[in-house]
Amino acid sequence: MSADILALAVLLIASMLAVGTTLDLPAFTALLARPAPLLVALGVNVLAVPAVAVAVGWALHLPTPVAAGIVLASAAAGGSSGPLLAL
Repeated sequence: MSADILALAVLLIASMLAVGTTLDLPAFTALLARPAPLLVALGVNVLAVPAVAVAVGWALHLPTPVAAGIVLASAAAGGSSGPLLAL
């Protein structure tokens, strides 16, 4: 494993741990009290964003590997920078 990949993995694990340590029980009970925003966010991330990526690939007549890469990247909700943006 190269030093770059190892450093990236350590950074990602540390940032996810930092986000996780900021959560407490009231945050989870608030989510259970109002699940609609979570369900909307999941629907958008799982259905709408990849659908837009498919439409862009189709509209621009992208090669199949490029279109597949765009769809896969769009399906990764937040990508690897998601935990960093949540801080």
